[in-house]
Amino acid sequence: MPEQLVGLSDLLKQTERRYVTAKIPGVGSVRFRSLTAAEHLDLEQSFLDSKGQPDLRKFKERTARMIARTMCDENGNLVCSSEDIPKIMQLDAKVVDAMTDVINDHCINRKRVEDLVGNSNGECLSEHSAAVN
Repeated sequence: MPEQLVGLSDLLKQTERRYVTAKIPGVGSVRFRSLTAAEHLDLEQSFLDSKGQPDLRKFKERTARMIARTMCDENGNLVCSSEDIPKIMQLDAKVVDAMTDVINDHCINRKRVEDLVGNSNGECLSEHSAAVN
C-alpha cells in the first residue's frame, strides 16, 4: 500500500515554533527560537545588496544578525533588536561562535547561507536540544 502523502492542511498543523536552550561556555544557558520561513528569507536577504548580490559588509554582521533574530527569553520573545547588532559584534568570538553553532544546528540552513557567498561546504543539521563545549 502506498505511503499516505500529506497535504497543505497537514503541513499547516506543524507551525509550532521550536526552541533550544544551550549552555554557552563562559556565559551560561542561552535560549534560541526557530525561524519561520518568512523570517529565514528576511535574514538571507539582509546579507544581499539591492542587486541581489552578497554584500560583504552586511555578511560580516551575519552572526550578530542571526543571534539578534533568534535569541529569546523563557517566553519565546526576542531579547535583541537590530540596534543590538554592533554590541553583539563586540562579544568574545568564542562566545559568538558557540551561539552561532547552536543557531545553525537548530534553525538555519547553513548551506543556503554559505551558498550566498559562494561557499558550499556547509550542512544543515536539526536538533531539538544542544550543548556546546
